[in-house]
Amino acid sequence: MVSWMVYGSPDWSASPGRKKREALWEQRLKIGAKHFGVDLRKLPSSKSALEKVRLAAWLKRTTAVSNGWLARRLDMVPPSASSQFLRRFRLAGHEDEKRLRPLCQLSRHDPF
Repeated sequence: MVSWMVYGSPDWSASPGRKKREALWEQRLKIGAKHFGVDLRKLPSSKSALEKVRLAAWLKRTTAVSNGWLARRLDMVPPSASSQFLRRFRLAGHEDEKRLRPLCQLSRHDPF
């Protein structure tokens, strides 16, 4: 039996690849922010601001970014809120925005 099955969930924060993935996500976030004209130091205070959700949608589409990381980084806490905002974004048809598509195609082959 695997030890975490006895003692609870594994500590994914201790994963050796975690820092590498988070660094990639941060790099991608900066690329997206530049493309969309968003200043990451001056994000809107609203947790569901279109700028935040657009960046989150692009990251979710091009990487395996976690909802937890998105929620912390873009101040969309709790993580379930970020997934709800993304769902509403998709349902409203915003994922097909002309500005979103070129970036998604650019980085579609990323392993993360």
